Amino acid sequence: MKYMNYDWPKAIFSAHLHHFLPHISWRNHEDIYDKFLKFHKPRLHTEFRIEDNVEKDYLLNLAPSILCIFHLGFHFETVLALGEIGLNFDILLDRDVYDINQTLFLDMQSKLNNSSHVHNFLFSDDRTVLLKIKSAIKEGRHVVIFADGNSGANVNNNQFIKVHFLNDCLLVRKGIPMISHILGVCIIPLVLEKRNENFAFSIGNIINPKHCDNRLEFVKIGMQQLYDFLTTQIEFSPWKWECWKYMHKNGSFNPGQVGKGLKISINTSELENEALVAVEFQEKQVVFNRANYMLYM
Repeated sequence: MKYMNYDWPKAIFSAHLHHFLPHISWRNHEDIYDKFLKFHKPRLHTEFRIEDNVEKDYLLNLAPSILCIFHLGFHFETVLALGEIGLNFDILLDRDVYDINQTLFLDMQSKLNNSSHVHNFLFSDDRTVLLKIKSAIKEGRHVVIFADGNSGANVNNNQFIKVHFLNDCLLVRKGIPMISHILGVCIIPLVLEKRNENFAFSIGNIINPKHCDNRLEFVKIGMQQLYDFLTTQIEFSPWKWECWKYMHKNGSFNPGQVGKGLKISINTSELENEALVAVEFQEKQVVFNRANYMLYM
């Protein structure tokens, strides 16, 4: 039987999309993937205008906090926009992500430091990073952290907790609410949205460690609220989330079957399955079942 030909990135994107948003029909996956590719194309980071609204005023009057951003297409612009409105902050990064994108981050820092503030890079593998975050807060700077992605973490250690996400669960890093509770600073989830020719901030509910004395309980509550906010951003616009393409590699989601050998043949009952596509995997032409992540010779 002849199946549709997919490249592997498109096939795994479609499988993840089906797993977490199973109500979306297979025939709509191609359109969503095309939107995903277009939305996440590299952009020229020219000057842009930030709308004056209550969210902007809220940020400018906010006590030093942990500002959580997400991989929603405008994350570079989000950091620049925070500097553009006059916010003082440091940025927490994973060192391997910084090394891979060093030119991009140095360009970002150059643009940010044209203002009257200095914006420092902090690194998650630095043993003194908690002290540096504490110093930044004490000196009146926010700390910007990516809340999703999981890059740089070891799934076999105790850095992860489980949160509900769309139709299933994810394993996510728990460091953000842990830092928040230790230092007694609030977490603010936010996203930058393009509205016509301008950009505007959209801000989620404040996550306040003072509302929960139990640190472990707050860690669960805090991470769940961050991913609840993320859900509101992508549930009806799934192409906005960059992490679909690598969530099976960063520890957040383990499909179990991918890369664990090939089954010899497809069951007769599966031959007409709409989920089946032809792909090249590890230099072999195989059939991939997007519904259960199985690979067949």
